[in-house]
Amino acid sequence: MHKPIASEGTAPAFAVALGIEDAARAAGISRTQLYQEMRTGRLASKKIGKRRVVTVDALKAWINAAPAA
Repeated sequence: MHKPIASEGTAPAFAVALGIEDAARAAGISRTQLYQEMRTGRLASKKIGKRRVVTVDALKAWINAAPAA
C-alpha cells in the first residue's frame, strides 16, 4: 500500500501521505466515496498548503474500523 518515493542518492523511502486520487485507489473506492468519508469525519485528512492528503496511518485506521463484510 505504501507508494515508493524516488530520491536521488538515497535509499527508497515510502510515502506517509497520499493525495486524494492515490488514497481512493489504495482503498479501492471512488474519489467521491473518499470525500464523503472525510466529510463525515470517519476518515481523517490533512491540508498541506492547498493540497488535501490522507496519511497512510489514517487510511489503515479507517479500513480497520470498517465493519466486516
